[in-house]
Amino acid sequence: VVAMLVMAVIGLVQMQRINEHLENIVKVNNVKKDLASKLRNTLDFQAIAVRDAVILHGETRNKAIEQILEGRKRGGEEMKALKDFLQESHGRQSELDQLARIGESSMATRPFLNSLMEGLQRGDSFEAEEQLKVVQALQQQDKIRDDINGLIRIEDGLNQQAVSNVQEAYASARLMMIVA
Repeated sequence: VVAMLVMAVIGLVQMQRINEHLENIVKVNNVKKDLASKLRNTLDFQAIAVRDAVILHGETRNKAIEQILEGRKRGGEEMKALKDFLQESHGRQSELDQLARIGESSMATRPFLNSLMEGLQRGDSFEAEEQLKVVQALQQQDKIRDDINGLIRIEDGLNQQAVSNVQEAYASARLMMIVA
């Protein structure tokens, strides 16, 4: 009877370990990945709006300018939400480093976007030379996207490790039950 009780307690402890790993995947890693994906989607939305604002005219350009402004605001909010969640969830150093790279890449594009927005709001037309600058800025935004994708890869790796831990805990519990 004592052996059965000990086996039951050990089994419950193993099930608790499995549950903790699964909760980490769902409540932490996937949330970070979702936040990073939203940030990447906003960046893509903004890049399309920048391109449209430069090549279009009239009301369509004005709509694109509004989308750029909306994208900048939303991107800032999403970056803050990601940073806050990483701090609350005691993010790993690799995640914090990647977030810093995203911030640095974002800051590198800010002067160009500010200048572009000023020109757009003045109604400047963008000839071939200025359009080349837009292409270069979009390439800088590609760097931000790559940095965001790096964070998503980190989260995927953490999920893979957590799944591996679940599999190990399950195998251990199963073996213990078979031996008993």
